Amino acid sequence: MQITEELLKRYSEGHCTDEEVEAVEAWLLNSDSEEGVQYREEFSGAKSKIWLRLSSRFPQKDTAVIPLYKTIVRYAAVISILMAVGFVILNGQGISNPFAVQKSIAYGQGEQGLLTLKDHSTIQLNSGSHLQYSSGIGSKNREVSLLEGEAFFQITRDPKHPFIVHTDEVDITVLGTKFNIDNNPQTQEIVVTLIEGAIKFSVKGEDHILSPGQQVVYRRKTGDVQLLHDVNTERVSAWTKGILWFVATPMSEVFESLEQRYGVRFEIQRDIDLPFSAKFEKEPLDKILRLIEASTDLKFRKDKDHVFVY
Repeated sequence: MQITEELLKRYSEGHCTDEEVEAVEAWLLNSDSEEGVQYREEFSGAKSKIWLRLSSRFPQKDTAVIPLYKTIVRYAAVISILMAVGFVILNGQGISNPFAVQKSIAYGQGEQGLLTLKDHSTIQLNSGSHLQYSSGIGSKNREVSLLEGEAFFQITRDPKHPFIVHTDEVDITVLGTKFNIDNNPQTQEIVVTLIEGAIKFSVKGEDHILSPGQQVVYRRKTGDVQLLHDVNTERVSAWTKGILWFVATPMSEVFESLEQRYGVRFEIQRDIDLPFSAKFEKEPLDKILRLIEASTDLKFRKDKDHVFVY
């Protein structure tokens, strides 16, 4: 079905058939809205109507964790249709290029997601991550911002258009490579690990070139930059395969990882100052807790989404 201005307008007003609704929403999720539609006149007054219609179709909830597919639908539909409105308004004013639209994807505790760009680059996001990027990402524009959390990047090589990842203080520039970024607000550290290729790590006017197997750690509190060699990259990227891998890891960090993966909250009622080593491959949380109990003197009690440690 061809997506036209008239069809988008009827969608915003709630006058589409079920088949037309499915076609419009499939288009919103699978293409940039500035492509594939011929606009001929100003789309007057549509912005507020579209927003209200989409709000009614994808209601916001204050507390519940939203399943992954619903999160994608809500973000993609709202942002794409607003981008289409902006394009039409600007065309009506005689402006040829639409304004850049900031898209945002965020995943709560217990959620993960994969973003595939136009150039076939992929960004895998871990639980508790927030990524922001502009419309048209993956063609000439290859810049994203990892506002929080952890992401694994597989970037298609394009020497004319370097791929740049921004955080609040650090920039990472690549041509084509695989690397992992952990922008952790709790530890106040940004950790970048290179798996393949080469990247440039820039902070406060200083550049650091990484080779495969190297890891750079930037500590926000002190401004220190530490370069590590011969890092176990398989362990760093294990989370992308659903694996939790701990090597003499402080128990507080173990619980933080379990909170992130399973969407629970640990309530600590005793001293937990001990290291822990284990490798869990997609194990249910109850089994992991039993294994920790068997190898330590810790005990657990679950109450809904809370786990008490005593």
